[in-house]
Amino acid sequence: FFRSRTFNYQGTKMLVARSGWSKQGGFEIYVNDAELGGQLWDELFAKGEDLNIGPGCPNLIERIESGLLSFGGDMGYDTTPFECGLDKYVSLDADIESLSLEELRTRKSKTKLIGIVIDRKVNLIDKRVFIGSNVVGKITSDTWSPRYSAFLAFARCELKHLEDAQNLHVKTTSGEVSAWITDLPFDFETLGLTGIEEGRSI
Repeated sequence: FFRSRTFNYQGTKMLVARSGWSKQGGFEIYVNDAELGGQLWDELFAKGEDLNIGPGCPNLIERIESGLLSFGGDMGYDTTPFECGLDKYVSLDADIESLSLEELRTRKSKTKLIGIVIDRKVNLIDKRVFIGSNVVGKITSDTWSPRYSAFLAFARCELKHLEDAQNLHVKTTSGEVSAWITDLPFDFETLGLTGIEEGRSI
């Protein structure tokens, strides 16, 4: 899980967070003084040279490849951990007073966040996903993965339509295209997607 601490730098408190849209495990530093931020930047790169330190940025492709969810897009206040594949982090038997736990104990899951894989590039007409002629959900995040040569997406679908489903389809500029249904995070080995080795150019 993301976490953060406050550190002192040159007499100024700065928030350092283990967060970001990446599986790289970097840090985000929140600075409220631009001049001091520039100084910190130079010092970090000078002292971290032997560690091959480098700048980072949000990376949509890597976020989806690693199954990192985005609050407000893939999940929100109207979804539960069980509907987002996060049930292993929740104990309904926890001996604590919590209105949230009480609600979870009685609330029945209606949707599930799933992974979708298409073995070629596609241009979606919209975000709807179909089983037969039924609209069963919508895509919440999607990208083309050059590493795995596949179109990857998260989709929130109605549970009642997923029980025996293995495939669904989406509408693209080339017509209807079939997609595999898989759990998250993506298990690329099981999917038969070997990918490009780390460190090699894509």
